[in-house]
Amino acid sequence: IVKESYVDHTQFDKKDPHYDPRSSKQNPKWFMVDVQFVRMMKRYISLAELKRFHQEHKTKNGPLKNMALFTRARLSVQPVTK
Repeated sequence: IVKESYVDHTQFDKKDPHYDPRSSKQNPKWFMVDVQFVRMMKRYISLAELKRFHQEHKTKNGPLKNMALFTRARLSVQPVTK
């Protein structure tokens, strides 16, 4: 993430597929962030594999035990540290 969240302007455009009639400029419902490519992964890591690592780390107090992807519902952007 290279820029913190800001109001997603597409929610107000009736011609945009992301238009949301319930959202208003005074009370926006959707926000966006800017991301930047860092590097390609050496291999694909599936959600099932991440879940296995998470379960293992929960039982062994590992670094992925509190990974937001598994501890918060409906999360599309999450913090990841080294």
